[in-house]
Amino acid sequence: MIIYQSFDEIDIKGPVCLAMGNFDGVHPGHRSLIEKCVQVAGERGWTPAVFTFSELTANAVSGSRAVKSLIPQAEKVRILEDLGIKVMISVPFTKDIMELSAGDFIEKLVSRMELRHAVCGFNFRFGYKAQGTASFLSGMGMVFGFETRIVPEVRIGGKTVSSTLLRQTLAEGDLKAYSEYAEKDFYLTSDVLSLPKKGENVLRFDISSDQALPPTGSYRMMYEGGSVSQLVSGVIASDDGVSSLYLDCDEPLPGMIENDGKLSLFRLEFV
Repeated sequence: MIIYQSFDEIDIKGPVCLAMGNFDGVHPGHRSLIEKCVQVAGERGWTPAVFTFSELTANAVSGSRAVKSLIPQAEKVRILEDLGIKVMISVPFTKDIMELSAGDFIEKLVSRMELRHAVCGFNFRFGYKAQGTASFLSGMGMVFGFETRIVPEVRIGGKTVSSTLLRQTLAEGDLKAYSEYAEKDFYLTSDVLSLPKKGENVLRFDISSDQALPPTGSYRMMYEGGSVSQLVSGVIASDDGVSSLYLDCDEPLPGMIENDGKLSLFRLEFV
């Protein structure tokens, strides 16, 4: 996947079908949107791409880190690539972009690519003070010559699936509900875990302060590293705002540590 981190970098050859959104957690609603983007692009021979921001816009607006991410950026990239996305535009939500009107934002976007088709969710908002809506995007498409497809909500268990809903169930410690709405178990990857502290009787990993977590407590997890899968026990604890995961094992699990001393890619799925 090609990743552009600023508007000035964007250099996509040929027509583009663009999915737009935050995509935090890449939940079933997001996947429905991405799959439609990839389908349209495939049928017409265009490039399937996504536009998103490299941080959660709510945090940029508030100036805090109050809203935690469901998955780290590297994991989002992996999932979007697996779903068939070829180009990811992930730009910082700067003050200049924050103050762009909805119309100016779209004009800036179409000036950087041959946009033929935009795909967004029913509740998509953009532009200054989130004044742009999905319907407004459709109207801008008529002005700039691109089609717009608005993807309806995905409902599971009588509720509209959203990143907010997933964060809520996670904060409440309702991992069963999280799995139902996300259609996958909650998991952590080595992208959000630091190296274990040496000299401790258990493996300790410090977790990124941006990572959404279930409450402190004991959990059973399925460890997956390389070709190894096994059940492990662990405890999530917090000290002075720093969350750590303590695994009940006194040495690295198979596939956990590379020869250069850095963490290899592994996954801990809460079960």
